[in-house]
Amino acid sequence: MPEDNIYVGKDLGWRDLDTSPAAVEEYITVNSDENPWYRGDSPFGGPVLPLTFFHFQAFRHNPGWFPSDTFGTLFARERWQWARPIMVGEAARSHAWVSEIQRKGERWHITCDVDIYNSKDEIAIRTRTTQTFLVDTSYRGIVRAPETVRPKRASTSAVPDDESGRDLTSMRKFVSTEMCIRFFGGTQNYHTNIEESKKMGFGDIVVGGPMSVCFIGQMLTENLGRDAFTGAELDIRFIDILWPNAEIEVNGRRLAEPIVEMNRGRYPFHLEVHDPSGRATVIANGSYAQPAVAH
Repeated sequence: MPEDNIYVGKDLGWRDLDTSPAAVEEYITVNSDENPWYRGDSPFGGPVLPLTFFHFQAFRHNPGWFPSDTFGTLFARERWQWARPIMVGEAARSHAWVSEIQRKGERWHITCDVDIYNSKDEIAIRTRTTQTFLVDTSYRGIVRAPETVRPKRASTSAVPDDESGRDLTSMRKFVSTEMCIRFFGGTQNYHTNIEESKKMGFGDIVVGGPMSVCFIGQMLTENLGRDAFTGAELDIRFIDILWPNAEIEVNGRRLAEPIVEMNRGRYPFHLEVHDPSGRATVIANGSYAQPAVAH
């Protein structure tokens, strides 16, 4: 770690953001997310950027927070807070810094915080992205393969599985190798090419974690509408690898009655991404708020 000059508090600078219609069209194409709000009218008065449009922004502030040896690296966690929407074509910029470094078992967990500001220099979105790296940089064996059996995790749902919860409308996606290649712009890496993946210690192409983030963003937009863009928060944890050429399902559940939050009601919710076997690859807890209804 010391020789890579990575430390808590390291400033990763500012970046101007591409919010153009062309960039949005690329997002729509690679994610097969055809929400009409991205091209036409929306509750915010015009085309709005997708909820998880900046899914990759922490990585655009790299190099600076990745060690030089990335063999066996895995995406672990991404936390989101949405304060207000950013419109298509609006001037926006981001600032990033290294906020946390922890050793957990045989991995370093390094977190990059990104604040995204709109054209008025108001905070619009905050993300906290955690990537993990092997402590033993001499290891070059198998890190994970499709046949690896992972222990089942205990539920972390913020919503009880009883009458106090309400199911959200689930969403299905077929995640193909071709989709992975489009998502990463045709580059050859362990998210797009099996031989490159083997060089990184994996038995097959590793579906990039940001892809699942985008699927979750689409599902939340379809379920929550404008409330997802104004005061929602989400904590996504990647608990197992998603392998390609499989249909995944994003499902969720929210609390039936809101928790009082001053003059609003806040609904906690829980999401999971499952592969065809029912294995959870991603779990997430979050909440969104609605103005109180006057009586």
